[in-house]
Amino acid sequence: MEIVHRLHRGDRIRTHLIADLGSVELQSVSRDLLQAYLEQKAATGLSFSVVDHLRWDLRAIFRLAVQDGHIRSNPAELLFAPRAGHRPSRRVLSSEQVQAMLNVLALREQLIVQLALFSGMRPGEIFALQWQHVAGDHVQVVHRVYRGRLDQPKNERSKRTVALSSSTRRLIDQWHRQQDGADPETWVFPSEKITTPLGRDSAWRWQIRPRLKTIGLEWITFQILRRTHASLSRQVGIDPKLVADQLGHGLSVNLDVYTVAALEPRQHAVEALEASLVHRSSS
Repeated sequence: MEIVHRLHRGDRIRTHLIADLGSVELQSVSRDLLQAYLEQKAATGLSFSVVDHLRWDLRAIFRLAVQDGHIRSNPAELLFAPRAGHRPSRRVLSSEQVQAMLNVLALREQLIVQLALFSGMRPGEIFALQWQHVAGDHVQVVHRVYRGRLDQPKNERSKRTVALSSSTRRLIDQWHRQQDGADPETWVFPSEKITTPLGRDSAWRWQIRPRLKTIGLEWITFQILRRTHASLSRQVGIDPKLVADQLGHGLSVNLDVYTVAALEPRQHAVEALEASLVHRSSS
């Protein structure tokens, strides 16, 4: 990121930003990458003041990049500074944490979280869903929301059929009924404007994280939900190929090209994953 040399913040920028991010292309930087970077710096023991100043530096750098026409939007605008000593986000959720999380979320937010956790969807894929993509036992990933715009999926493997667990299907039915028979082209998660999808960052920052904060789980992110899906699927013995197809990842070149797991076993897989995390009492 050559543009950082045009800002004069002394040793802080040279020691941290240039040393850590100097070779990264501006156009490839996302908000998630920068937020993870700040969390990682906090986890190394840097004071809150230093991490917060790094956040300010990043925002200034990317504002300058926008002004100069190098990028269209500022990925650092909504960053927050984690407290020093914040644990690195390599965690996965326990079944108790999943139970607590789902219990404090409203219907819409619980559905968003379950699509990420139990079905392994990326947030951009979740917020790009329209009702025409939702079937009884699965959803089709045909596009994603990327930097606020509708875009193609991340790669060819990302264009996929995603299996839904039974509880996720029930939540979708409840949410659909609340939408008063939404048109097929209507967003599953519309913004207040209705004509645009709900923003990923605003949904998490203003609707989901405040609820999680009440139970001490504000450190959860979309990345942690997806990591939990992958990690615990392996722990409960789900075929790695099923997991790869569900997540839209490749397992290996040969498997990617010649093998695609059928929907039915992946439905069994997401049911098994959910059962390992959520213990519902029988009626």
